[in-house]
Parts: sequence; structure tokens; C-alpha cells
Amino acid sequence: KMEGKVPTMQTPITFKCGKKIKNRVFKGAMAEFYMDDCEKSDPTDIHINLYKKWSEGGVGMIVTGHVFPCRNHKFVKEDPVLDEKSDLAKWKAYAEAATANDTTAIVQINHPGRAGMYDVPEPQAPTAMPKMEGEGFRDSKGMTEEEILEVIQKFVTASKLAKQVGFHGVEIHCAHGFLLSQFLSPVTNKREDKWGGSLENRKRILFQMITEIRSECGKDF
Repeated sequence: KMEGKVPTMQTPITFKCGKKIKNRVFKGAMAEFYMDDCEKSDPTDIHINLYKKWSEGGVGMIVTGHVFPCRNHKFVKEDPVLDEKSDLAKWKAYAEAATANDTTAIVQINHPGRAGMYDVPEPQAPTAMPKMEGEGFRDSKGMTEEEILEVIQKFVTASKLAKQVGFHGVEIHCAHGFLLSQFLSPVTNKREDKWGGSLENRKRILFQMITEIRSECGKDF
């Protein structure tokens, strides 16, 4: 309750970080699976027009479909990539569309891990695993510590770029069998170093990402 009144869908809400959302209508992450140039992997006019319709429709907060920080590790070929090679003018247009009408817009960042289906000759995973059932999957290799640290930095870079082009924050995708959920699960994480074993170790990659992103982008991002 707020001031003795029951909040409605139109009641603003303030997050712990201090960010205020204009209402409680939330558009969750839904992968768009559209790309007119799968090599460049930048947002298209379809992305921009779609998110402008959502923001102008009155939603308080938008989370994008998953965006990939590692160009060589996508889920499907139509997925967008945000990294140093991205066309930031297109990403800025995307952010402007998503944040129109005082809408809070968040970028969901993801890595497929062993679930990568598009042109990934050797998918990364916490531990080497046989390929998943279904077409397009391949056997995955266990990541070296150097590769783990590189992925962390890729997430940090994508977060910094998301902030640079005008998004309000990022959501780190840790579900649906993708890389970070693979690290969290003892079924797919059989490592015996500091990145596996106990829950403290299995969640280390995620918590290190969050710490470094907040350090670079600020706690209110």
C-alpha cells in the first residue's frame, strides 16, 4: 500500500537502485528472431518500429529480446550483437524508440553456451558436454579460465555500450539453459576449480559480472 491506498497498474514504482518507473506495466523479454544482415547483427527498422509502438503504447518498462555480447556465440543467426563492431547509430535509434514516452528500457544480455545453434563450431560451456538433442547443436568444449574472464568482459562492454546509446540498464539472462544457467547448475557445471563445485563457486561468474558492470556503469544503471 502507498499512503493508505492500494497501488494500481498506473501507480509509479521506485526500484531499490533509485530508478523510478512511471507505471507497473512491464513488457518482458521476447526474442525477435529477425535480422536483415546476420553478419553485422545490428537492430533493424523492424526493431525500431516495434519498440516505438510499445513505448508509445504506455508501457512503463521494456526489456529487449536477448542481445549477444560475443559475436561468435549466438543462439540463432538472426540474434542481435552489441560489441565494439556494432553500428552504434542504429543502436542509438533503437534506444530512442524504446525509451520514448518516458519509458524505461533495459537490454537483456545473453550467451548461449552449449545451446548455440548458429555457426558455432565449438560451443562454450562450463564443462565439455555432448550436444543437446535437436538440429543445429554441437558438442561443447569446457571453457578455460581465460575464456571465462573474456566472457565477463564482453558482458561488461555490452553494458557500457547499452548505457552509451541511451538504454537505462541491463538484465543478465541466467535462465532457459543458456551459459549462465549452465554455470549455476551442478548438472552442467562439473568444474573442480573456483568456477564450479559449491554454489558459491558456480555463481561466481554471474556475481563477478554484476560487480564489474556496476563498477563501470553505476549502481543506478
